[in-house]
Amino acid sequence: MSLPPPPAAVPLPPPTGDPTPSRRPRVGLWVVVVTLFALVLGGGGGAAAFLLFGDDGDEKETAPEDKEPTVELVLEEARAEGRAAFVDATDTVIDAELSADAVDEADSLNEEFDTDDAGARVADGSAPGLYGGTMSQQACDSVGLVDFLAEHDEEAAAWAEAQDIDVDEIEGYVTTLTPVLLTADTWVTNHGFEDGEATPFQSVLQRGTAVLIDEHGVPRVRCACGNPLLEPEQEGIALDSAEGETWDDFDAEQIRVVEEGEEAMEAVELLDIETGETFERGVGGGQTGEIQVTLQWSTGADLDVHVIDPIGDEVYFSNDQVDSGGWLDVDMIPGCYESDGSQGSRSIENIFWDDSVTPPPGEYTAFVKDYSGCGVSSDYQMQVFVGGVLVHSETGTLTDGEESPYFTFTVDS
Repeated sequence: MSLPPPPAAVPLPPPTGDPTPSRRPRVGLWVVVVTLFALVLGGGGGAAAFLLFGDDGDEKETAPEDKEPTVELVLEEARAEGRAAFVDATDTVIDAELSADAVDEADSLNEEFDTDDAGARVADGSAPGLYGGTMSQQACDSVGLVDFLAEHDEEAAAWAEAQDIDVDEIEGYVTTLTPVLLTADTWVTNHGFEDGEATPFQSVLQRGTAVLIDEHGVPRVRCACGNPLLEPEQEGIALDSAEGETWDDFDAEQIRVVEEGEEAMEAVELLDIETGETFERGVGGGQTGEIQVTLQWSTGADLDVHVIDPIGDEVYFSNDQVDSGGWLDVDMIPGCYESDGSQGSRSIENIFWDDSVTPPPGEYTAFVKDYSGCGVSSDYQMQVFVGGVLVHSETGTLTDGEESPYFTFTVDS
């Protein structure tokens, strides 16, 4: 498999010195300790109390001494390394903030969500505009995460266990995750790497944090540290008790919880963090741009996506870059394994046109070829996005050596 990093991403560097990631608290990291509600038979619970500590360990406020057992709720700023990071990847995440227009749109959407018993706003992971991004920059480098875990067995084993997958499924799984930016402070179950294990803790990630989401819209990785993410464990935590020094626009009443969407997303509709408008992109780790063509399938066959530009140059596995700006940035070769069709065993290929070069106007042709079918028939889906709009989505079945119908689309000048 060849996965050249997209031009807007920087590969994850391996840690220097001691291979165990630093566990020193960072600036911007606040730990709020919130008491569990008292559970009384036949009656209601008591009020929540809290402890707030700064990154220097100094106590900022003190809860009543007769407090119940506590649960930590860690507040993490968007570009902080994070608690017990699997890897220091702060240099690989997009350095951009939501514009005022984007913030207004995100806040308006958040107001539409109902609140749960803990006070969080509950969002469907497939809701349009739930996450943010741009068409010119990748939110984070999923390829670098795969490369790092491939070289660090202990971290890989802990990471895979937290995600409930096998180590040999990491590459396929991560490649199916989509890089996005959170548009609201979001509550998750985070996992640090300590003593060779993934250690879970409850965390609120700041708006603007780069994450990878799965096909149902649930955050699965915090990009700045590579930490695995799961849905939050909410029992016994009252968010309105999270008072004290936080980031400037922190509002406990606006914290979001993302629930798995009922249907897997065929495309992700993102909020443009610069304009406040929405655009569509393909699911998976490939880069988007003025043109994006994405292929997905769920067998061990080697399928390839091809795009021919108006000049006649063809982007595909043996010609992964062309002068007009087209790149094949994700090229998966499954290897004839037995697939159960799950997300961890799905394969993706992606071609996009780099925004640093304006795609030439004219007709483009996209198609799929079954290069090596491994003796099986493969169902596939090919999607074409132009200018942030899904203009074509097709499904079909291919066997050894077959090609899909050619789809022609036009890019205006």
